[in-house]
Amino acid sequence: MFTKHLKTVGWCLVILFILLYGPLWLIYSNPDRTIPPGVTELTITTWAGSSAEGANVEEEIFKAFMAENPDIIIRNVYTPWITYKSKLITMFVGKTPPDLCWLQMESLPFLASRGVIHDLTDKVKNDPELNLKNYYPVALDICSWQNRLYGLPRDLAGWFIAYNKDLFDKAGVAYPKPDWTWSDFTRIAKQLTKDYDKDGHTDQFGCWWIIREDVMLSNGAWLLNADASQATCDTPAFIESVQWVRDLTWKHHAAPQPHEMHSIGNLFLNQKAAMHYGGPWNIASWTKDLNFRWDIVNTPRGKKGNYKVTGGLPIAISKGTKHFDAAYRLLKFLCYSEKAQRLQAELGIAVPARRDLARKIYEPLPINPPSIHLYLDSMDKWATFPAHGLFWKEVDAEFRVGWDLIMLDKVDTTQELRQRTQNINNLLEKKAALERNRRGS
Repeated sequence: MFTKHLKTVGWCLVILFILLYGPLWLIYSNPDRTIPPGVTELTITTWAGSSAEGANVEEEIFKAFMAENPDIIIRNVYTPWITYKSKLITMFVGKTPPDLCWLQMESLPFLASRGVIHDLTDKVKNDPELNLKNYYPVALDICSWQNRLYGLPRDLAGWFIAYNKDLFDKAGVAYPKPDWTWSDFTRIAKQLTKDYDKDGHTDQFGCWWIIREDVMLSNGAWLLNADASQATCDTPAFIESVQWVRDLTWKHHAAPQPHEMHSIGNLFLNQKAAMHYGGPWNIASWTKDLNFRWDIVNTPRGKKGNYKVTGGLPIAISKGTKHFDAAYRLLKFLCYSEKAQRLQAELGIAVPARRDLARKIYEPLPINPPSIHLYLDSMDKWATFPAHGLFWKEVDAEFRVGWDLIMLDKVDTTQELRQRTQNINNLLEKKAALERNRRGS
């Protein structure tokens, strides 16, 4: 009798769910749907669709929003990362923009300068339900251009150093300390570089590879000056930073040389490298796949601290939307609500952009390594988003030519960086002239 009663209750709940949400689900899942009166369809472009797994976890967040907002349905326009920028610009140029769009950070200044995304500064400032002080400061930096806010940050991500505790113990090397330096890193990496069979070939490297930008920033150097108008690749601090990375590979051979990078697989996973750069996006898979004891530590500090280049996901509202209020409601849900921030953390997508929720939601997750608090501490203190400017893609491409030559050990570091500085400054001068002509100034 009791079992029969439970079945009856269960069927009642199913019928109630179908009555409430069934019509919206049919509309949402049907590409040829007709939108009923009183329901608004919002389109949002993302690049999560480059993998089925990424698409599925994002859908969970969208479904949570639609459950709370039955007057809105979401149509998610997936595009792989590599073609996302060109797809988005094509939509704007073709006057078929999405209502909301994920932004690759370097694209935000360009889209803001072209007036195709909303300036949200005043809207957000006057919203009593949204307190910008709850965000990490750097999270707002990645959404800003010329001191105006053109989006809200959904998540935040920076680098840490992961290390294999088993390999450290085997070599009798003490684990890295949170306040270690790049000199400490070199010393430890050398101690952990081994040729066990004495055949002249390295069997284990101290580290796999290094994020050059973190070395630069912690040493007080960057590719561009504060307003991104001039290259600064020829400063002593910048040259010193690049030379350090080069020496780690070629002088100390504590990291694999370029020809070794593609012939020995995933060194960290295969326990052929004792240390490796990683981020929150690695944690879920590493917890599942690594068959050794591991932990994380801050990136080392340089002369200016242990500053780290930091990224995240800005989400913007298109100027072309006909549904601004609904779009803003979705934006605020994705980027500020505790429900969405919790979902993205628990689903293993990213660290919340809200500082208060990162501590409350993300830090206690059972998949995290023991020292995850060090990562959050460093994001609070050292995370930074340095100057990029309107022409970052071109600047970065020009610099990479020199970087590749340096890391192939083909050129003198100082001379090459001086040449790159000159080339980038010439490029910036031409681009600035074109921009002035476009504005008629």
